[in-house]
Amino acid sequence: MLSSRSLLIVDNDPDIRMSFEYLLGKVGFDVTTAKTGDEALRICLDERPRVVISEIMVSGINGYDLCTRIKGDPVTRYSTRFVIMTTRSESEVLLKGPQVCADYYIPKPVNPNDVASDLYALFENDLDIPVEGLSGLRVTKRVPTRKESLTPGYSAENRKAVHLNPPSASGRNGVRSSADAVRQGGGTQTAVMEPPPAKLNEVHALLGSLTGSFKETLTRLNAVIEYIERVDR
Repeated sequence: MLSSRSLLIVDNDPDIRMSFEYLLGKVGFDVTTAKTGDEALRICLDERPRVVISEIMVSGINGYDLCTRIKGDPVTRYSTRFVIMTTRSESEVLLKGPQVCADYYIPKPVNPNDVASDLYALFENDLDIPVEGLSGLRVTKRVPTRKESLTPGYSAENRKAVHLNPPSASGRNGVRSSADAVRQGGGTQTAVMEPPPAKLNEVHALLGSLTGSFKETLTRLNAVIEYIERVDR
């Protein structure tokens, strides 16, 4: 049976694991910790915590792969929310997070008290806090869904996430209906589209300015061709 406030903290750093386990446990959460992605996956499938809070850079399978497997498994797909808590850049998380169907993001370094406050708010809203309530969170940010990340206009630092092999079927937040691919380590490939370089823009502008000259030259050539054809007759 699911514990109503069960959490799994995944981090290589023992100080982070101990500090979060102590503080969050003291304020009423049921906290378990893991130092590797493989250990976290076993705990998650066995105990089904309501929330996994994981660093990306952990031993074994990394945080992204851990999220992919949790969200791709029918046992934990809907029962567990995944929070990325990492020192990696926000632009990276907002690009890769939607691909693995992560739910929330917390940038490090972070005060455990702020995390505890946000967790209370999330649990009060059954872990699906409405958009209008996101501004009340201290440090937690919502990760866009996979569908949102594919919508024209979604970008991070002028880069757009482009899925080269999106799944043919999806469930909540675009999760694959079959867990086979993610269990094999297969994920959605991503290309990053960079904005066109300034030099290319200059070339486009030059070609545009020459359009009138090209048209005038074509008109003169047609007149010459017509004259030659009349002479040959």
